[in-house]
Amino acid sequence: METITDRAGIQSPLGLRAALAVAENYHKRELFNDEYLKWWEISLQYKTGQIAKDALLGMAASKHAIYNRHPEEKRAFYDPANLRTAKTHYQDFVERYPQDAEKLGTNQVIKQIEEQLAEKELVIAQYYDRTVHVQAANLYYDMVLQDYPQTDAAEAARQSRSF
Repeated sequence: METITDRAGIQSPLGLRAALAVAENYHKRELFNDEYLKWWEISLQYKTGQIAKDALLGMAASKHAIYNRHPEEKRAFYDPANLRTAKTHYQDFVERYPQDAEKLGTNQVIKQIEEQLAEKELVIAQYYDRTVHVQAANLYYDMVLQDYPQTDAAEAARQSRSF
């Protein structure tokens, strides 16, 4: 399929169908980095229309899936770069396509990502608390409170903050 896209060109109907099939296949095989790159390639050629919407959502979902494939209890120990990228793509989708975002519940996904990011910062604060690095712990607790005030992690930070 990649060969078809390369030969026919992603701008042709055949090349586009092949590229979409490749992205879908990567998703099914849980090759989320490859899926993201294919959606990104598609997004470079299609700036408007349904294909652009699908590409933007595909990029967001694949980056979110990269982070979420880790066991839930260990996610906070992994690099949040994929989460931040996913959040940016979802926010871009909300900005560009507000009606579609409302139908798809994109704002709820953004809230979930914010919870995950806040949880990551909270885990770092708790680590510093356990190791009696009060200043560092308070710095991270404050970051949670400032950056993610409406999250469950912020409530935990309020209760845990060292003085």
